[in-house]
Amino acid sequence: MGKTGEPLRLVVPNDISEMGRVEDDVARFLQTRRVPERTAYAARVVVEEMLLNAIRHGCADGTLHTIRVELRVAAGGIDIRIEDDCREFDPRPLARDRSAPSPSLSDRRVGGVGLQLVGAISNRFEYRRAGDRNVSELRVSESWGPTP
Repeated sequence: MGKTGEPLRLVVPNDISEMGRVEDDVARFLQTRRVPERTAYAARVVVEEMLLNAIRHGCADGTLHTIRVELRVAAGGIDIRIEDDCREFDPRPLARDRSAPSPSLSDRRVGGVGLQLVGAISNRFEYRRAGDRNVSELRVSESWGPTP
């Protein structure tokens, strides 16, 4: 794995227009830490899916919320922490769902597939409610998923 050091810490409002900035910041951080592209890609997907889920579902009550994103390069992987002040929601059951999605888009239920992807990519996925905050901690290792 690349260089470790200070983590990336971002504070993001629940505004979908912030996604581009977050994606750029995460990509730049992982590149400067010399994270292998395959691992960096997986970490970017996890951050994007978790953040989108919070913005679209957990924080969709019309009020301003704060989402904190932290990435830390560690030996053999990337540790990711997503914390928000949105409604209580444990994403792990959807992330663990291994049922195959319907092949027909018209028959497919809305949602869940992104969290299934997060569950498949993550080597560790923990959730807790801390006061009024959702805290998800994930790890993406160098050996995530099938080997190319």
